[in-house]
Amino acid sequence: MQRLLHEQQQQQQQEQQQVHSAAVLQQLTSHLQMLMAHAKKRQQQQQEQKQLMELLNMHITQQRAHTAAAEGTQGAGTSSSSSSSSSSSQGARRRTTRSSSSSVGEQAGVPAEQLAAALGRAARNVALRGKAAPLPHQAAAFASAVTAAAQMAPRDMLGLLLQRPALLWGQDSSAAAAAAAETAAGPVEMLQHLRSQLPGLSLPLLLQRTPALLAAPQAHVDSVLTLLLHRLALSRDQAAAVLEKHPRLLIAGAGPASLNLGFLVGLGLRQPELQHMLLKSADWLTWPLQELTTQWQFVSTVAKASLPDVVLLPELLSLPIRSRLGPRILYARKRQVRLLLPSHEAMLPKLPPQQWLQHKLVPLELWLTASEQRMCAAVGLSLEDFTRFKAAWARVDAFSRPPAGAAPGSTP
Repeated sequence: MQRLLHEQQQQQQQEQQQVHSAAVLQQLTSHLQMLMAHAKKRQQQQQEQKQLMELLNMHITQQRAHTAAAEGTQGAGTSSSSSSSSSSSQGARRRTTRSSSSSVGEQAGVPAEQLAAALGRAARNVALRGKAAPLPHQAAAFASAVTAAAQMAPRDMLGLLLQRPALLWGQDSSAAAAAAAETAAGPVEMLQHLRSQLPGLSLPLLLQRTPALLAAPQAHVDSVLTLLLHRLALSRDQAAAVLEKHPRLLIAGAGPASLNLGFLVGLGLRQPELQHMLLKSADWLTWPLQELTTQWQFVSTVAKASLPDVVLLPELLSLPIRSRLGPRILYARKRQVRLLLPSHEAMLPKLPPQQWLQHKLVPLELWLTASEQRMCAAVGLSLEDFTRFKAAWARVDAFSRPPAGAAPGSTP
């Protein structure tokens, strides 16, 4: 009997040891898997940094070759000068080339590290979208093609890649995306098309302000060009000026703009008035139609503005209602200051704000578009008083906001 009990105890101890050993092995396995994952991730990061260094070295080499070719052309043009002056100028050019090359080499490390860090931050999101990792020669070819198509400096292209490192990744790996990519125009073709349609358009300025333009479909670009050049009958220079101020029009496409234009035409505006509004401010063109409708209801009922006022001051349709229009208009009423509408101001002589205040009048454009400091200083009011009023108004407005599902920007 005792022997049976002893054997049972030994068997229980063996089972406990087996369970403990299995738990320890499982922990070790999990730890090893985690270490292997970290090692693989670090290896990928090192590989990406190596690829980026190769990419930057390619750009630096191309820039040096371009500089050398330009210097050779200049040297050929001045070959008819005296030998002494030629030798001295060549020596100066060699010193300049050496100094510029050394400065480029010294500065290349910092952008390389910045670009590697930016790519590391973007790697996870881009990988989740199923895109292939960038190869050095493909990335260099893409950057060179965009630089040539946009006629921008290599340093500006590097800054563009720092803002949008995901541009260096390839197309989606799915079959449907690959088929769509074959039929769709790439960013280089899109930039060339833009330059052919609007020769006066500054593509470097456009890309610096909105790097996402490189990912815009050409169908959106074509629809916006058709809207500006044909429906609104803007000249090519006017269309270029509008797009340089508001490059996001090309990303949004003509869909939202067509709806907003249709709404304003329904109110009674015609093409010359829409042209005037667009050349002064085009932010309202990409707003959702529901927000634009709410904005018009507010400025027409609370600010007492009419269509001619909106034509003269189109910012009324794009200024935030709750953060700017609401508190400023109500503060003017609190101080018994009448806001002079643009249509009325156009018929009156130009006066400084201090003289308007003597008649308890302030131009609406100054009151709504100026900073708080300038607004209060121009009319002799207290900035502290307006700050306290705005804070109290914000607390009251917080209770009157619509539910989360309601349209944003509704009337306070």
